[in-house]
Amino acid sequence: MKRFLIKALVLIMSFLLVLGIYGYFVYRDNREVSITESVNLMGSATLPVLYEKLNETNINEVHGYTTEMDPSYFRRSVLPVGDDGQISLMIDPYSANVISMNFTVSDYENHSQVIASSVSNWDLKDGKILVDLSISGLKTGKEYYMDLLVTTETHPEIHYYFAIQCLSHGIVNDNLPKILDFVQEYSQATLDYNKAVDFVIPYIEPSESNANDNLGKVDITSSLRQLTYQNLEVKQETQTKIYCTQVTEIESEFVLCYQIKADNEDGIEEHYEIKEVYRVAYYNGNIYLVAYDRSMDQVYDPASANQGTKRLNLGILSSRQVQFETSENYSKIAFVNAGDLYVMDTKDNVNTKIFTFDHADGNDARNTFDEHGYEVISLENDGSMDFMVYGYMNRGEHEGQSGAALYHYDAEKMIVEERVFLPSDEPYEVLKESVTSLSYLSDEDMFYLKMKDSVYSVDLGDQSYVEVVGNLDQEQFATSKDGRYLAWVETTDGLDRIRILDLESGIEKNIQGQKNRVLVPLGFVDNDLCYGVAASKNVYPDRYGDETYLFGYVRIVDKNQEVLKTYKKKGYYLTDVKVNKAMVSFSVVQKNSEEETGYQVVSEDQILNNTADATEAVNISTIVTEFKQTQVVINYASNVISSEDTKLTYPKEIQTDGKNKIDIYMEDAQDDYYYVYYGGCIIGVYASQAQARILAEENRGFVVDGMGRTIYQYEEVFG
Repeated sequence: MKRFLIKALVLIMSFLLVLGIYGYFVYRDNREVSITESVNLMGSATLPVLYEKLNETNINEVHGYTTEMDPSYFRRSVLPVGDDGQISLMIDPYSANVISMNFTVSDYENHSQVIASSVSNWDLKDGKILVDLSISGLKTGKEYYMDLLVTTETHPEIHYYFAIQCLSHGIVNDNLPKILDFVQEYSQATLDYNKAVDFVIPYIEPSESNANDNLGKVDITSSLRQLTYQNLEVKQETQTKIYCTQVTEIESEFVLCYQIKADNEDGIEEHYEIKEVYRVAYYNGNIYLVAYDRSMDQVYDPASANQGTKRLNLGILSSRQVQFETSENYSKIAFVNAGDLYVMDTKDNVNTKIFTFDHADGNDARNTFDEHGYEVISLENDGSMDFMVYGYMNRGEHEGQSGAALYHYDAEKMIVEERVFLPSDEPYEVLKESVTSLSYLSDEDMFYLKMKDSVYSVDLGDQSYVEVVGNLDQEQFATSKDGRYLAWVETTDGLDRIRILDLESGIEKNIQGQKNRVLVPLGFVDNDLCYGVAASKNVYPDRYGDETYLFGYVRIVDKNQEVLKTYKKKGYYLTDVKVNKAMVSFSVVQKNSEEETGYQVVSEDQILNNTADATEAVNISTIVTEFKQTQVVINYASNVISSEDTKLTYPKEIQTDGKNKIDIYMEDAQDDYYYVYYGGCIIGVYASQAQARILAEENRGFVVDGMGRTIYQYEEVFG
C-alpha cells in the first residue's frame, strides 16, 4: 500500500511538473505573439531615411514627409556646406524603390528660391543610395534650406527638409572634421574609465558645487566618476546618431544620441537612452570643450523595474517632470516613457502599453524616431482612455505626416480606435507648443484643439469643424489645466474685455475693461482665472518692441466671476507674474521718478489659492540608492494588493480609418514668435524677442524668428 501511494504521488508530481512546464511555454509563446502582433498592428514603415555626410561620416538623420511642410521650422540640425557648394547625401531606402529625385534650395530671408534642379544619377553601394550634389551661388555666412523631393513606387512625393549653412572651405573641410572626431572619441571615452582618465580629464571643470548624485544629468562640472557612470558597467548597444545643430566660425554644437545597457543591483539588464550635447571651439589650432551636457533616461521595463506595493520606480531619468495622469479613484495611472504610452493598474499590478511607434525590429531608425508626444485627455476608473498623439507619424495610416490624432482606448475590449486625425504643416517641436496648450473632449463628443493661433472645435459625429476663436496672441490667452476653460482678450472701440468660455457647457462670461485700462489673462489657478489690470501708460515697450506690463492689481475670480483674491499695494506695481496650479507669484516694483524711465524691483511676493489641493494622492518623488543614485518614482495612492510580478499587456487591435482625416483650412499668417534652440530642440517660444535672447544666452543657444531666420546666436569670446 505504501509503495502504491509513493508511485501515485510521483505520478501526480510528474503530471503537475509537465503541466507547469507546458503552461509556462504556452504563456511565453502567447506573450511573445501578443507582443509581436501588438507592435506590428500599424504595419511596417515604408519611407526611406536620409543622412547628410560630413567627412564621410553620416550625420543629421532626416525623415521624410508625404505632405508639404513649412520649411521655416526645420532647424533641428544644420548641414555645413563649404563655399564650393559640394553636398554629399546617403539615403537608406530599406525596401523602397527610388524612382526619381529633385531638389530646391531657398533663402530663409524671404523664402525665395535660389536653385531648382533634378538629380540625374546616383550610386548604389551596399544597398544604400549615395548622392553628390554641386550647388553654386550660395553666399558664405548665409543660411538656406533644401527640400529634396523623392519619388518611390509607393509614394509619389516624399519631402526631406533640412537647413544648410554656407561656410568657408577651411571650416567645413578642416575644422569641423577635427571637432567631429573629438566628440566621437570623447563620447567613447566616457564609457570606459581607464580611457577617460587620459582623454576626458583635460576637458572637464569639476566643481565642489556639483553634488554628483544624479546620473540623469551630468555636465562639464561633474566628477570623472560621474561622467563614467559611477557604479554602472555600461555598454553601448546601438549605433550613435550624430547631429550638427549649430555652427559658427569658431564654435560648433554637436548632439550624439545612442542607447546603452547595464545591470542593476540585482544583476538584471536595464536599458538607457543617452543624449550628449557638445559645444566645441576650434581656435588657433586647438580644441576647447566649452560646454558638455549629458542626459540619461531609463527605458521602462516591468521585468526589471523595481515596482513595489507603494510605488513604481521609473529609474534614472533626466527630469522629474514625468508626464502622468490618474483616474478618479487613483487605481489607474497613465504615464509616458521613452516615446511610449502606458496605463498601470495598481490593483491588479498589470501595465498596458497603449501606444507605441516601436516595432519588433528595434534597430529600424524609422520606428525609434522620437518626434512625437502624447496628451492624456481623460482616464476612466476601468482604464479606458481618450488620448492624443501629436507630431511625426512614424508608420501606419498617416506615415510621414505631421499632425494630431485623437484616440480612444477601450479597456474591456483592449482596442485602440482612432477618432480623428488633423494634419499640420508644422513639425513636432512647433506643433507641440500649440496643441499642448489646449486639448479638450466634451461629453457631447466635441473635440477642442489649438493649432497655430486658432482654437477649433471638431464634431466627432459628423467630422465637421468650426474655428472657435482665431488670431490669438500668446500673451493674451490662457487655458485651465484640464482644458475646459478658455480665456482671451478682445478689444472693441478701444476697450478691452476678457472672454471666458466654458468648452463643456458652451457658456461664455465676460470681464469688461475700462477706458485707458489694459486687461491681461495671466493663467488659471485650478479652474479660477487670474488676470491683471494695468493703466495704458504703464505698458512699456523695450528696444525690441516687446511690452512690459506694470499691473495696478492682480485678481483671481471663479467660474461665476466671484472675486476670490485681489492683490494691490498702494504706490507699487506688479510685474513678471507667473501662475501655477496653487500659487501666483510676481515682482513688486516701484516706478522711477518722472525724469527717469523704468522701475526698480522692491520685493517678490505671491498669492496662495486656498481652494487648491496642496497634496496629490498620486505624486512624483525621488529615491536615492548607492548603486544607481537618484531615481524617479511614482507614488501610489494606495498599496498594490496583488503579490504577483507586474505583467505587461498590449492592445489587441488599433483601428484607423482614412475617412477620419480632416484637413483644416488655415489662412497664411505671419508668425511673430521667437524660437529658442539648444541641443537640437526648441527650449522656449516667446512673443518677446528680449526674453528669447535671454534664454538663448543662458543656455548657449540661438534664436530664430517665424521665417526661420537666425536673429541671435550665442558665441564664446576667445583671444
